[in-house]
Amino acid sequence: MQLIDLPVEIHLSIARLLHARDFISLMCISRHLQNVLDRELFRRATVCITSPLHFRRPRSVLHLAAHHDSVNLAEIALDKGIPISQDDPFKRSALCVAASSGSVKVARFLIEHGAEITPSNPKTESPVFSAAKAHEAAVLQLLIDAGGDVSKPCECDRFNQTPLLVALSSDISLFHPSRKLNDTICTLLRAGVDPQVGKPFSPLAKALERPTHDLDVVKLLLGAGARLQDEELDYNLKRVMERSHMPTVKTLVDSGTNIGRMFTHALRAAEPRIVRYLMGVYPEFEESDEIKSRALEVAVRHGRVGTARALISAGAKAEAVFNENGKRVSLVRLATEVSSMEMVKLLLASGFECEPNLCREVIIGGLPKRRKIRH
Repeated sequence: MQLIDLPVEIHLSIARLLHARDFISLMCISRHLQNVLDRELFRRATVCITSPLHFRRPRSVLHLAAHHDSVNLAEIALDKGIPISQDDPFKRSALCVAASSGSVKVARFLIEHGAEITPSNPKTESPVFSAAKAHEAAVLQLLIDAGGDVSKPCECDRFNQTPLLVALSSDISLFHPSRKLNDTICTLLRAGVDPQVGKPFSPLAKALERPTHDLDVVKLLLGAGARLQDEELDYNLKRVMERSHMPTVKTLVDSGTNIGRMFTHALRAAEPRIVRYLMGVYPEFEESDEIKSRALEVAVRHGRVGTARALISAGAKAEAVFNENGKRVSLVRLATEVSSMEMVKLLLASGFECEPNLCREVIIGGLPKRRKIRH
């Protein structure tokens, strides 16, 4: 008796066997049973396969074929009637899985057989979005050539980000060095993505938040015309100065970023070498004694001894300033109020004057308790 003539209960028992727990078992079972099972039973049996790599949630054979870049298995799945645009429990189509896995061959096969480039349901993840998030530039280029929209935000993303922003937000290239963020950004920019469009952050702001070894991405965006928005400029400049990464600072200066605002944040947060560099490229600094005096006052208020030393070497002077109580005091007195003995020694050694009774107060009572400085 032919296997096809057995009762349906036997067929369903065989179908349950097809719920393989790994890809090798699936391939072996499919190879032995694909020609004897009824077409509909095969489709019903293989429409949901358990995958240990995805928390044992059911996924179709087509999704597994996309994940492992197996064109042969994808052909079998389509021949047996598995829908090409069926979503898995994560609301991703097989083409999305191919895009995020870098399965170029299966992605090309699915596109040629009519897979949706733009999902009919806007709440599901698009293949372009998946490829950008996974930094899979080859599949991304394939989707773009097939008509994929690289500018449309993804509604399934909680921040409603564009493919460019989600690529900049993804850290997958840190764990998979073969996936290059630079290639992904270049692919998107060549496709005509606007480097200024992005909510709630601009693409350049996202790029500046990435590790410093991704500086080439910042240069790519600046070269394409990206600039920081006014409302996010101060926050991002502060973060850049806290890192004190000289190549990043030089890149921003060369791109025409406001040097005055960069210098202001550098006084509070950057290392002295960054301050010295900005002093050299800030024309108004050399021409204005007032800017030098204010800069030295800021350095003293924030206890930045190295910065104060660099400013004093550049000729900065400030005879008297106002403390937090609105009283006019000397810089040395201000240094004692922020509890910086090293700063006091620097100012005295540099010839700055102080109140006659200040030394006696410090010797007797010591420096006051350190107060938190507001940035």
